[in-house]
Amino acid sequence: MSEGTALGTQLAAPAPETSFSSTVAARIDANIGFIYIDNPPVNALSHSVRSGLSAAVRTFSDAPGVQAIIVIGKGQTFPAGADIREFGRPIEEPALNAVNLSIEACRKPVIAAIHGTALGGGLEIALACHFRIALASARLGLPEVKLGVIPGAGGTQRLPRLIGIEQALRAIATSRILDAAEALQLGLVDAIVADDLHAHAIRFAQQVIAEGRPLRLVRDLQDKLAPASAGVFDEFESNLPARLRNRLAATRAIRSVRNAAALPFDEGLRKEREYVEECKASPQSAALQYVFFAERAAFKFDGYIAGALAGPEPLVGIAGAGALRTPLAAALLIGGCRVLLFDQNARALSDASSAIVERLERLSSKGRIASRQELQSLTAALEVTSEAASLRHCTAVIEVEPDMLSSKSAIVGALSALVGEKTALITTTALLSVDEIAAASRRPANVVGMHFFIPASTMRQVEIVRTDRSSNLAASIAVELSRRLEKIPVVSRDCDGFVGDRTLRAYLKEAIAILEEGVPAAHIDAALRDFGMAHGPFELCDFIGLDLAQRILDGRSGPGETGTKLIDLQRAGTPDGMPAHAGTSIPKILAAAIVERCLLAAAAEAKRLVAEGIVSRPSDVDIVWVNGLGFPEHCGGPLFWATQTTASVQR
Repeated sequence: MSEGTALGTQLAAPAPETSFSSTVAARIDANIGFIYIDNPPVNALSHSVRSGLSAAVRTFSDAPGVQAIIVIGKGQTFPAGADIREFGRPIEEPALNAVNLSIEACRKPVIAAIHGTALGGGLEIALACHFRIALASARLGLPEVKLGVIPGAGGTQRLPRLIGIEQALRAIATSRILDAAEALQLGLVDAIVADDLHAHAIRFAQQVIAEGRPLRLVRDLQDKLAPASAGVFDEFESNLPARLRNRLAATRAIRSVRNAAALPFDEGLRKEREYVEECKASPQSAALQYVFFAERAAFKFDGYIAGALAGPEPLVGIAGAGALRTPLAAALLIGGCRVLLFDQNARALSDASSAIVERLERLSSKGRIASRQELQSLTAALEVTSEAASLRHCTAVIEVEPDMLSSKSAIVGALSALVGEKTALITTTALLSVDEIAAASRRPANVVGMHFFIPASTMRQVEIVRTDRSSNLAASIAVELSRRLEKIPVVSRDCDGFVGDRTLRAYLKEAIAILEEGVPAAHIDAALRDFGMAHGPFELCDFIGLDLAQRILDGRSGPGETGTKLIDLQRAGTPDGMPAHAGTSIPKILAAAIVERCLLAAAAEAKRLVAEGIVSRPSDVDIVWVNGLGFPEHCGGPLFWATQTTASVQR
């Protein structure tokens, strides 16, 4: 590109920023060339970014007076991965790998100055640079396996050379994200700074220049590859988490890291690209990308109001004495909300407040809360009151009474007389009719339901249940609270079982039908577990409790023939009265038939949910199964899976 030479002349003296593309600009500060990536919101590596970055590096490489180059992101982050708008399209040159090779080959030191999240291709750019510094709050990782591919611009070849084989395997195959402190300890970054990344980057660059440090090409590093042996890779693969054992991308990531230890760099890079293309062509990649986009879409619904959760620290009230009170309050505090805990009983209020603080302290001891100062800030954001009128100032009030219609209706009715006109009234229920609860309210438009999956503290899924009278504002507030709680919301209309339990009921009933035909519970569980489900159907009943499982089967109509049989049928499955949880081997044909029958039953019910307008998108049902019911991500959910199989979901 001819602009390189001309701009080199322009930039030879201190100058304002010069654009190399619509998303990349550069300027000189003293003898340092700064390259700014500006593609909000996450500085995704679009063609515009890649071409602009490549041109800027070439220009500064030739520019007189420039002795070092700093690559830095504007806005909230260093590049955080590929541009999702380019997914599934042919890559327009320059590809990221070519950009990285040009950075690596630059004759002047190139320094990555990292803030926010350096993920995927963003981290691969940093790995191609000769040095890396990061803000203490930065996070770094190669999460491509989550999308069914592997890093494709040298990540599997450079990362092992910097941090060692075993750490690289963990980071790449399991999509592990590192904080800056761990990245420094492992050698991924050369320095971390507390503030003013721009100024610190200049000082670091000047130090590199003054000391005449040789360019550190990661591709040439060998010392951390030497200890690798075949046993390391075999052992790591055999110990992969269950969710990854059938994942093509995970196995190819391991193979590519193995190549880093066994092959010359350029050959390893070539093989990495082969694995990327293999993964991209696989059904698993299609399923994982489907889930990725489905989760993004779940945060929007017809009538969604952006910014419904007003203010940077919205006030959320919690009323009621159910088991959700403590984990929900702690999670809201960590999510940046102020929490107003209400109870008319002073002793109960004090005990509840203490339990929340104790939970925060436990989370702090496990590293979930970064510092003592942050812990103190979170506890200070917890307020308590025995005056119900204080709830008027809340953006949302969440009732967490035990799941009984009478008590929930009573508390929602009482709260509706106290809260503000725009306050969302959220009832937490797994089984009850939100319509019936809302009927007790003076403000039925304010009422929505939230169903948290078990265990609520770790499961990512939440269902937002609207009645016919629920306002868009109330539903939007519930969705935004889900974001603060780091959960994936699915908005549905009220029905018996909502989305998850209604489709789960069909799945469990089919498993019971197979059991009644003489197939042991252990075999049914093994077939679904081998397919990739987190639990077989009867194991799941054990996990959530047989009483709750029976309530799910019975539905709101109460005990029925199927529900009352569950315990007896399950205990008939094995001699000791419970299903076998591991080590069960069954013929492949039988296993395939079990999987097909159970999953097609769930898919057929899911189709009815969509047809009835309970959910607006088929993908909503699929992500409930992936995030709430243990369906393997790489199969996409029961509806997506059904479209990929030759069997029909017509039943």
